[in-house]
Amino acid sequence: FDAPALAALSRIFAREAAFKVAEEGLRLVVGAAGVNEAEMPAFETSLGLPVIHRAQAGLIPDMDYIADVLYGRVAKRTAVAA
Repeated sequence: FDAPALAALSRIFAREAAFKVAEEGLRLVVGAAGVNEAEMPAFETSLGLPVIHRAQAGLIPDMDYIADVLYGRVAKRTAVAA
């Protein structure tokens, strides 16, 4: 893979890893009754969930770009969402 493709792959993986760790952690803590309803907004913020959710922007264009790279499609993009 060239540098732009590696960058897109890295962004895809980083989004997925952050999302999975934070959401799964939240699920387990809530499931164990470790946080009550009143504490939930502060807990979600402390996990960085709002930032992680906003970081999902650009996911589909990155995935489309990687599909283009993998399948050798002619449409070569010069600027991929950062």
